[in-house]
Amino acid sequence: MPKLRKAATEPYKQLMVELPLSEYQILEEYCQQSQETKGQVVLTWIRRLKSHLSSNES
Repeated sequence: MPKLRKAATEPYKQLMVELPLSEYQILEEYCQQSQETKGQVVLTWIRRLKSHLSSNES
């Protein structure tokens, strides 16, 4: 079944990242421990980065 997204308020871009195997394994391990998908982990970190950047502008 396809994943459902909220109504897009802006266009989407797809991201593909190449990682060294050791870093990929760290991501895999983190995802297993946190019970999150890789996409969820990346989105969470981007939101934290966005929050951090906006707090620095104040």
